[in-house]
Amino acid sequence: MAVVVRPVIGLRRDPRSQSEMVTQEVWGRQLSVIGSRGDWLQCEARDGMRGWVPGSSVTEEDPLRPTHVVVKRFGRMACGKGAGGLMLPMGSLVAVAGLSGRRAHVAGPDGSRGVLRTADIARLGRGGVGPRKAPGPQRAAAIMERIIPEVLGTPYLWGGRSTFGFDCSGLVQTLYEFVGVRLPRDSRDQAARGYKVRRLGSLRPLDLVFFGRGAHIDHVAVHTGDLGILHASGYVRFESLDPDSPRFRGDLRRRFAWATRLIR
Repeated sequence: MAVVVRPVIGLRRDPRSQSEMVTQEVWGRQLSVIGSRGDWLQCEARDGMRGWVPGSSVTEEDPLRPTHVVVKRFGRMACGKGAGGLMLPMGSLVAVAGLSGRRAHVAGPDGSRGVLRTADIARLGRGGVGPRKAPGPQRAAAIMERIIPEVLGTPYLWGGRSTFGFDCSGLVQTLYEFVGVRLPRDSRDQAARGYKVRRLGSLRPLDLVFFGRGAHIDHVAVHTGDLGILHASGYVRFESLDPDSPRFRGDLRRRFAWATRLIR
């Protein structure tokens, strides 16, 4: 087992820095080590994605047990006078050693110590980052309303799965983790989960909307209501599948494949 000791690391298809990034993982998250080659480790993420990371980006020592998760776009971890700080992306895990007013004294898996604002973190529950079981539509919507402002405007990044940069399926996977739904990493696999909805007129808020040609899925968005969607396209933004909306995306409406309902 290894734990990420950088704010974000890319898992590469091959053990070299120029290789394609297949996904990312953030500070404090665990990876399973399944192989090595030189200074690189082949790792498997919790969702089953595999890739190569530099050995220096993880620790294989026994880590501190995380207690809190970063719930803001970034949490600035101050590391002492003259030492600068770390920008931990949303979803990073830290161990809180003590609270002092608006400040939390935290420890990282590499033995680092620092301070975060208490407003930037939330305690982990029995289900981890999100609830142990997916909540009903109202509670899920309330969670999303708190999380979505933290990701808006994040640039698109192929293989990205952090608030430094998202691709479409990485965004969806990250958002749904906070509502207690674990999804596969790739949009084609995500499209096989949940109750299938074939008609745009039958969509409900928080349905996942998939796009492609025929059975080939290549894009995913979150339905926000009234044919509005949230997705990573250039950057994380709100757009619409409604022809009367100023944010209308006709190209996506033409490529609508189906939607799936995960929150019922």
